[in-house]
Amino acid sequence: MGGGSGTLLVNDRASAHLKNGFAFQRMGDYESAIENFTKALDSDPHSGEAHYGRGICHLQRGEFDRAIADFTRGSIETALSRCQPVDIVDNDELNLPGLDAAIQAEATSAVTASHAVQAPQVSLLRVIAERMFEGD
Repeated sequence: MGGGSGTLLVNDRASAHLKNGFAFQRMGDYESAIENFTKALDSDPHSGEAHYGRGICHLQRGEFDRAIADFTRGSIETALSRCQPVDIVDNDELNLPGLDAAIQAEATSAVTASHAVQAPQVSLLRVIAERMFEGD
C-alpha cells in the first residue's frame, strides 16, 4: 500500500507544477512557466502536457529548437500513453509461415515513413514559428 501512496504524491506534485506552469504561461512569465513544467517532468517524465506547455514557452521566447524538441517528445508521450498493452506471442507458437518477415517489413516501412514525414513537419514548424516573430 505504501507504493500507491508514493505514486499518488508524485502525481499530485506533477499536477501542481503543471497547473502552475500553465498559470505562469498565461501571465507571460515564460521563465517561471518553464521551471514549473520542468519540475512536473521531473515528477512525471512521460507527461505530454508538460512537454507541450514547455514547448509553447520556448516558442514564445524564440527558442525554436527547444520548442520542436518538446513538441516532438510531447507527441511521442501522448501517443504512447494511448497505446494498449498487448500480449506478445512467439511466432513459433502460432506456426504462421512468413509472419516474422511480414512484421519486419512492416516495421521497416513504418520507420522509413516516420523519417520521411518528420523532417517536413519540423521544417514547417520552424517556418511557422519564425513567421510568428517576424514583426517583433
